[in-house]
Amino acid sequence: MLGNLNVVLCALRKVKTKDGCFEFVVKGDDAMLIHDFLVGAYENLYDTTIIVSGDEDFAPIIKTAQKLGKKVGNAYFKCSSSQALRQVCNFSVPLDKMVNKIIN
Repeated sequence: MLGNLNVVLCALRKVKTKDGCFEFVVKGDDAMLIHDFLVGAYENLYDTTIIVSGDEDFAPIIKTAQKLGKKVGNAYFKCSSSQALRQVCNFSVPLDKMVNKIIN
């Protein structure tokens, strides 16, 4: 059974690069994810969650949720995946294979 899905919009900042071009950078997404992840764990809003990221900086919060009895998975793309993040998680989901099945 699928639970609630919460879409959180973050700030998009326009940044001028050294070569004079502009690029857009997402700001605040990590902080919002950490907040919602930990609040959900402490308020017992989920049993299992999946973090779609390759950033091993999330490992400490995953360990905290696991201490509260939560199962945490990592959905990742091979090109941006952290093995350290996957090792901390209870399970992992390689998204490359899923995408290839969809487009082929």
